[in-house]
Amino acid sequence: LVAGMADGARRRASAGRRRGPRVSGRGDAALCPRASADDARRGDPGRRRHLPAMDGGLTIKTSMDAINDLPIFAAARVRSSGQAASEACTAKAERVAGFDTAAARAAVLELLSDGVARSGEQLVDHCLRLGIVPHDARAFGSVFGTLARNGLIEAVGHAARRKGHGTSGARMWRAKR
Repeated sequence: LVAGMADGARRRASAGRRRGPRVSGRGDAALCPRASADDARRGDPGRRRHLPAMDGGLTIKTSMDAINDLPIFAAARVRSSGQAASEACTAKAERVAGFDTAAARAAVLELLSDGVARSGEQLVDHCLRLGIVPHDARAFGSVFGTLARNGLIEAVGHAARRKGHGTSGARMWRAKR
């Protein structure tokens, strides 16, 4: 290394030879953010570790960070948080608006019993016509999710949304046989 190089330049020059865990300095904060004070108080072993050093500190990414950053686990976290939000919305609809989840499931199964695939919007509209009205139409997400997880209905495709000004994303549902 050349004498008189700034710490950052020296670190970048030797970065290719470094072995072991991925280390990030000040310039790589987006790749490996430092642990917050709350993380340190929790003492979670999977959190990033901040080590004081001459250049202002280094952050080491632990093996749990590398595992949790894999796309398969990220998708699972998103799916489980979406499922939790959907169930919370349905619980609020039952509590605030008197939404009958069992009646909504029965109405969806009744409409899909002819074997024709229908969009979620059509199923929601059918329930609304029957007087099954939640405080928020997103409460039907848990209804569809529960029926799908129980193997009673299946998603068979996508279509343009009527209520979304023609945007894509309307899921098509069909009763399983």
